[in-house]
Amino acid sequence: MSVTAGVDVDGVLTVVVRDEGTWRPPNRDPGDRGRGLLIMRQLVDRVVLEEEVKGTTVTLSLRLRRSPETDEDRPATTGSAEVTVDREGSRPVVRVVGAVDEFGAEQVRIRLLEASHGGTGRVELDLVGVSVFSSAAVRVVLAIARIGRDEGWRLVVHAPDGGITRHVLEISGLGGLVELR
Repeated sequence: MSVTAGVDVDGVLTVVVRDEGTWRPPNRDPGDRGRGLLIMRQLVDRVVLEEEVKGTTVTLSLRLRRSPETDEDRPATTGSAEVTVDREGSRPVVRVVGAVDEFGAEQVRIRLLEASHGGTGRVELDLVGVSVFSSAAVRVVLAIARIGRDEGWRLVVHAPDGGITRHVLEISGLGGLVELR
């Protein structure tokens, strides 16, 4: 195994981990394994997984910040969105009800990553009960849609036709990255 790390002039830390093992995608119920990608995607801004003939390469990227106390991206208050995961169907559905501010968007991101086993499995996002859909929420949908694309699946997003949430998704260009229903 080899590990390299570096920080560029913009303050982005990049860590590259290479090994000669074989990649095993997690099961629907991973038991005591299969949480590596979930943990990585919870902790860093970007994860790229490359399966190679002689091993696997994982590239992690994280924009370094001064400290949690001065981090402007961190929400100061809690939102009013309720985020739940329904695992009864063929694939998990993350349901969101209420106003999705920065804090609510973070909860959506966490639940989507958990439900998709770190992005390795298909998941749907139900936004039918959303009253406010912030730019932070758009960034979360974009990030999960990109993870899904990289992993070979497309994020399905339920948003009512003619509603503000669907309109926000369409004008932000996400209509081409996700399957809007």
